[in-house]
Amino acid sequence: AFNHPDYQHPENWKNPKGCAPYSSVTEKLAYLQDLGINLIVLYTVYDHTPSTNLYANRFEREMPELGTVADVKELIQEAHNKGIRVISNTNHYGVASSSPMLKERPEWFEDRRRHICGQPLFDLRHPETAEYIVKSHIDWTLKTGLDGWRINMSHITYLKAIWDRIMSACAEKGRRILLATEAHHLEGH
Repeated sequence: AFNHPDYQHPENWKNPKGCAPYSSVTEKLAYLQDLGINLIVLYTVYDHTPSTNLYANRFEREMPELGTVADVKELIQEAHNKGIRVISNTNHYGVASSSPMLKERPEWFEDRRRHICGQPLFDLRHPETAEYIVKSHIDWTLKTGLDGWRINMSHITYLKAIWDRIMSACAEKGRRILLATEAHHLEGH
């Protein structure tokens, strides 16, 4: 929650998870460097629900309340100048229950009774769905300079074939990326 401008007084936050622009993190990079921080995890770069800062609405769009793609890119460039890497959390397996994608692309989702923490699940066996996830993660990595991704709920959701494609495409463009996971060791990565 250090991305909140008043991080020492959470009782004043509109959102208990913190909700402040990327520029506020950029402003604190020298402080973080002095603390010896060498990695920052953003929750998350793409359009997501403000109540969680986590559940995706759309993967291809930025979160205007937090800043633009240019703001994310500036944060990452400044962090790199200070020896700090930046990764983003991803819930690549589904979207928020309020996501417009559920109505726009219902064929992309598994049975609505299957969900994780209330998030409807993508059917990642569907070629268009898998392509959407792969492309959006590659695009975010390449256009901002992200150093990688923290895969949320990886012990349930990790699909090596998806992440192989993302890692390979980024590597072909000169960006080797880090995958960090929640409660799961990634065999082969």
